[in-house]
Amino acid sequence: MSLLLEGLKRLTREFVYERGKAYGGSEFANWVRRDLAIEAKKYLIFLPHELNVKASVGAGNWAAVPWLAFFDPLITTSATKGFYVVYLINPQDLSFNLSMNQGTTEVFNEFGEKRGEDILRRRALDMRERVAEFASKFSRLRTH
Repeated sequence: MSLLLEGLKRLTREFVYERGKAYGGSEFANWVRRDLAIEAKKYLIFLPHELNVKASVGAGNWAAVPWLAFFDPLITTSATKGFYVVYLINPQDLSFNLSMNQGTTEVFNEFGEKRGEDILRRRALDMRERVAEFASKFSRLRTH
């Protein structure tokens, strides 16, 4: 089993327990941000372009949903704007899912809530239509 898969499983299994502890100075939070992100980055070394990898269990406090994201710096370097691929962790049912997400903060700040929702909905439709074109470029992370 790959080290990335093992890391995602560990994050999924241990997050609820670790979240019960203080956030500041958490070794678990540091492991996620540093070691899990480094392990994920190893899978990208043969790509023809650079991607930034970030993992988070929160910023100052524990997050409701921990994540591991891959950012194309030509599009975004943050989960608050642009679009990106991300593993979203669901510690309640011990699962994680690979998802294409888009940052909402920048859109809402620029266009307001109503127009921002319309813009995000339109962008989601555009992305959904293009997924098939890129699906073959993703290899499946095996769970066994």
